[in-house]
Amino acid sequence: MNIIRAQLADFPTGKIVAREAPDFTVLSEGGQLGIEVTTYNGSARADEEFFSKGVAIARERYVSSRAPPCVARFSCSPWPLRHGVTAQDFAGRLVRVVRKCLPELDSERQLDWRHFEFVDLHRMIPEAHLSRIDGLQKYEWFADAGYAEHPVSVVSELLETKESCFRRARSTHQEVWLVIVAEGQSNARMLDPGQLLDHEFKSSFDRIFLIDLWAPRLYELRSTATTEV
Repeated sequence: MNIIRAQLADFPTGKIVAREAPDFTVLSEGGQLGIEVTTYNGSARADEEFFSKGVAIARERYVSSRAPPCVARFSCSPWPLRHGVTAQDFAGRLVRVVRKCLPELDSERQLDWRHFEFVDLHRMIPEAHLSRIDGLQKYEWFADAGYAEHPVSVVSELLETKESCFRRARSTHQEVWLVIVAEGQSNARMLDPGQLLDHEFKSSFDRIFLIDLWAPRLYELRSTATTEV
């Protein structure tokens, strides 16, 4: 609440009371403002399927091209520009990087994000390790942990689960806000707030905010009403 009051210019002046459903009520001359607070905690399941499929396709393409046998390990991160990119396209880009960076005579090489710029994967793959052992007759490709579900999906699902909280609070409050807090030992550590600011969410809440506690910084998310109240 201190972060909201300090960073939001139009936060109403009044008494703040802690309670349940909503978590806080601001009592001001304009009436009662309800503020529901929840935690951002994304899942890794959505993008894990994408990366695993893409790496598997890349391995098949590399093997079929009769390139030097290799072991390739990629560390993957959330990709804000993944919209419209298929696992097949992702696989093709991976193969191009491996072919370029692992020539016939190389035995081992460590890559960073700069090696992936020419195929526009530098935002998604911070590092990779490629190795070719003479006489190795198998190809092993891995996608390491480090990916997270796209934050738009996380917030959209969160808004749906909070609709019942909104309905209870709305009966006694003139406005109801939702504050989503990114904190703790969770996938929120990988959150890029910029991935959320251009999206327009569907929600009954009058206003939606995101607090990045590591900054700390307050963001207001765009939304349109899902119901008439």
